[in-house]
Amino acid sequence: MQESLRIWKSLLAGFVPFFTAPTFRLFVEMMSGWVLCPGRRTVTRIYQIAEPEFKRSHDEYHRFFPDAAWILPALWRQMAVTAVALFRPSGRIPVDLDDTVFHKTGPKVDGAGWWRDAVRSTKTKVVHCFGLNLIILMARQCQKWQRVEVNMRGRKVLRLAAEYTVLWYHVCKTRPVKLVIARDPDGIEDDDFFFTTDVDLAPTVVIAQYSGRWSIEDTFRNTKQFVGGQDPQTWKINGPERAAAFSFIVYSLTWIWFIQAKKYKNTCWPSWPWYRAKSTPSFQDALAGLRSVLWHSRILSNSAKTPLFTKNMNSIINVLAYAA
Repeated sequence: MQESLRIWKSLLAGFVPFFTAPTFRLFVEMMSGWVLCPGRRTVTRIYQIAEPEFKRSHDEYHRFFPDAAWILPALWRQMAVTAVALFRPSGRIPVDLDDTVFHKTGPKVDGAGWWRDAVRSTKTKVVHCFGLNLIILMARQCQKWQRVEVNMRGRKVLRLAAEYTVLWYHVCKTRPVKLVIARDPDGIEDDDFFFTTDVDLAPTVVIAQYSGRWSIEDTFRNTKQFVGGQDPQTWKINGPERAAAFSFIVYSLTWIWFIQAKKYKNTCWPSWPWYRAKSTPSFQDALAGLRSVLWHSRILSNSAKTPLFTKNMNSIINVLAYAA
């Protein structure tokens, strides 16, 4: 447990150069409070978790996003440098790019506008929604490709792949286009047809790059549903943009912490008897693991170490860790 907590503190310490001393302390409290907060992640709810004794005024937390002296691109750069150094320090890094809308309400939300709602829109009807349109670039961990084994939606599967170099005059005029057909050898799933203007790519790479959309869509879902990225009620200046981006930083740091700490499996991924066949963790498992470590540090470090108290408190913390 102590090693898991040390990893989390080490990740946050990497952001020290980008804040003043008072603001960094607030950043740490805001980050941990966001992770631990059950329910909606409004600033006032995060404040109650981060400051249970109310030593700081809630105004400091409300000013953190719109007014505090820190630069968002610098945080993103530190986030990227940390991830690349840990998982892909050399070589080519494939990336996925997509956008998502963080829904907002209110007559005046700086940076917000009306956007096409990809979830509710259909081929015949376009539905618009009000909010912040975020463009997310996600690095994907490279795989060693094999002849017919491809990475599709986070799992390795067998596919029969056929490739053709064709002309698609209506789209690319005389520029060659590579067509890749992926077929389920068991004949259960329908064939998939992929097109790319990079005719030198191997079929397995083309299939995996298109399937990489699953991971970024999963990121959007987790950040909205489990991290509460749309919840903070901040409307002015840099507040909306920073709060939305902050939720993705929380999401990224949670995964980085979990991957580094996963060798301490009993502290960050409980084995449930009804999930005996489960072989990979979900983001909810990673978030619950980090919450468990932070709650243990907050509650048990200043409490009596009697066996009965510790046993009962561990049960309470396990419930808190998976609270919505």
